[in-house]
Order: sequence, then C-alpha cells, then structure tokens
Amino acid sequence: MKAKRMFLTLMLSAMTSIYVWSIDVYWYTTGNSTPSLTNTGVQKMIFKEGKVDMVDADQQVLQSVSLTDYDLFSFKNTNTTGINAISGDHLSLSFDGNTVQLTSAALIDRVDVYSASGVNMLSLSPAAKSLQLNVGSFVKGVYMVKVTSAGKETVRKIIK
Repeated sequence: MKAKRMFLTLMLSAMTSIYVWSIDVYWYTTGNSTPSLTNTGVQKMIFKEGKVDMVDADQQVLQSVSLTDYDLFSFKNTNTTGINAISGDHLSLSFDGNTVQLTSAALIDRVDVYSASGVNMLSLSPAAKSLQLNVGSFVKGVYMVKVTSAGKETVRKIIK
C-alpha cells in the first residue's frame, strides 16, 4: 500500500494542473471499490506537493485532497457533449449536441468549424451578434469552432 501511495504521489507531482470541463473525481483507498471521497463539479485539478486542489468554475478551491490519504483516483466527465456552455472575453458558446449557439458583444465576422483531422466542415460570415449553427449532420467526434469577432479569434472545442 505504501508503494502505491508513493507511486501516486510521484506520478501526480510530475504534473502541475489538469484543466477539465465539469468532472466528478472519485478517491479510493486500498481494498475499497466504493469511493471514500467524491468531488463534484471540478473544473481544474492543481497538483501541489502532497495534495491536489479541486477548483470550480469560479476558480475557487472546492477542497484540497491529501495524496497520503488515498491510493488512487478516477474521474467521470459529467458533460457528455464536451462543452455545454462557456463564455469569456467577448464570446459566449453553448452546445446541446446538434446546435451551437454563439453570442458576442460585437459582430461575429467569421465562423469556421473544423474536424479533428483539420477539415473545414463549415464557414460562415454572419455579421451578426448572435448565431445558431446546426451541426446535426456531423458525425460524432471532436470539432473546433473558430470565431472571429472584433478583431479577436477564439477557438472552442465541442464533442458531438
């Protein structure tokens, strides 16, 4: 058990942080198949010496978890479509699995949607502050939505 804890501590100390989108983290001790601790709504995991900080969307620490108390952890993505809603700078994006809703404080000059292999799936020049993109015909996969608005480019990932 001590060797497992040492391995977990060494493995995690090599990383500094993981940025995620709304996951639940489950912490286990040796011999237990049921988690001893569960953190919900985690947006970011910050690895520090001997502990991991679970951070929420407001950049507030939900809990600091001591690595000496647990032998392993697992996590589950609680957002099955990749990005549900995200906003920042000048752009807001929401995605329900078939429709991408874009809203910007300034006019959206251009929108490009790329597949994971780099194929441009959709290009628009809407000159509008709000836009809905129907991606219902796209096959399941990872896509990048590149939006140009007010001279700024923003790229967001969606998982269909």
